[in-house]
Parts: sequence; C-alpha cells; structure tokens
Amino acid sequence: MAQSISWAARRRAIVIIILAFIVAIIAFSFHRTVLYNAPSCTDGVQNQNETGVDCGGVCPYLCTTQVEQPVVQFVRAIQNGGGRTDIIAYVENQNVSAGVSHAPYTIDMYGQEGTVIATHSGFVTLLPHTVTPIFIPGVAHGSIKITNAFLTFNTKKMHWVKRTATVSLLPFSNIQVTQGTVPHITATITNPYTTVYRNLRVIISVFDRNDNIIAVSQTIVPVLQGLGTAPLVFTWGGPFSSVPVREDLFSILPLNGQ
Repeated sequence: MAQSISWAARRRAIVIIILAFIVAIIAFSFHRTVLYNAPSCTDGVQNQNETGVDCGGVCPYLCTTQVEQPVVQFVRAIQNGGGRTDIIAYVENQNVSAGVSHAPYTIDMYGQEGTVIATHSGFVTLLPHTVTPIFIPGVAHGSIKITNAFLTFNTKKMHWVKRTATVSLLPFSNIQVTQGTVPHITATITNPYTTVYRNLRVIISVFDRNDNIIAVSQTIVPVLQGLGTAPLVFTWGGPFSSVPVREDLFSILPLNGQ
C-alpha cells in the first residue's frame, strides 16, 4: 500500500513538472512574440552594432561623430530692384559619402542698429560634397535695410544618411546675359539621366569682377524629361548695380537624385 501511494505521488509530481514545463514554454513564446521588442534603429537604445543611439552600424542614419557639420560660406542681403531685399546663402557639405534631407535652419537678419529685424526658418537638402544655395526672396521691402545676416542649423534634428555616390548636378549651357533697365539671363539645362524631374527649382547668382554677388533669381522647370533639355529665363525688376562677369547656376535636386 505504501509503495502504491509512493508511486502515485511520483506520478503526480511528473505530471506537475510536465505541465509546468509546457506553461513555461507558452509564457516564453508569449513574451517573445508579444512583449519582447527586437533591437531596432528606432528603439532609443544603443544596441545591435550601432555606433550611437539608433545611428551608425546597421542603421541608415549616421551619428554626429561620423560626419562634418555644414559650413556656411556666406550669407548676403541683396537689393533686387523695386525696393525688395533678398537673402542668398551658400552652404557647403564637405562629406563625400553623406547627405541630409530637410536640414532645419534659421537666418537672423540685423538692421543698422545691430538688432534683429527679421527671422526666417526653413529646410534644405544638402547633397554629398557639394555647395547648395539657400535663396529667400522678399525678406524685406521698402526702406528696411538689412546690414548683416547669420545662418545656423539645428544639428540635433539633422538626420545624415549614407550615400556612396555623389549625385551629379545637372549641367547648364548657352548662358546669355542681357543688361539694361530690365536685365535678364537665358540658359539651357540638360538632363543626362533617364529620371524625369518635375517642378525643378533652379537658382542663379550673378557676380561682378570683384566677386561680389550683385543679383540672384530663380525659376521653376515644370517638367524636365529624361535625357532632355529645357530653356531657362531669369529676370530682374531693375538694372544690375555693376557689370556682371560670372554666373553660378544650381539645380536643386533631392538627396536620392530622383
């Protein structure tokens, strides 16, 4: 009788152990599939092979320690005729294999008394290893005079991505300058790629013999077909302040070149 009771107890123990094992497997599976969050590039934790929190390694975004921050070459206030003041800035991305889309910036504009009279915030895309213009027309009108302007980036909100090849800027040709009371410049833009560009923004800066910017303008190309060309016309409401000797033209492309 004692042996029978002992065997029954052992059998119950074995059943309990098996049930506990099954419950443990179910609980582990539930934790893995429902509660457990696999490491990712958006979990706010430095894991996987990341260089920093959610950056570097397998993640698409680069860490700030892996890139050079943008260099602001200059910011100028330009009198563009008709009492209108425009702002033009050149920003250089020195990174050969890194770019950033929608980089947030702020331009503070100062008057003759050294006080801020206007502020403009926006976003810009910086292609790898290129200089990008930031053109803001009509920041001031009438007698308001801007004597200085400074551009800063919010680097904490800039998400740099790896780009192994630089996106080539589109070439320009047939540049013709017509001076006078209402000057204009014509040119041709060529698309050497099969990509079709829509609402393509093109900016032109005009320099005098002392390498000072004397005029800036922009135009929009509604459609630039792949392997095609399009005419460009830039106009101003008043004469140039000095004789133009050089022009910079820029096509504003997305980071992926598409």
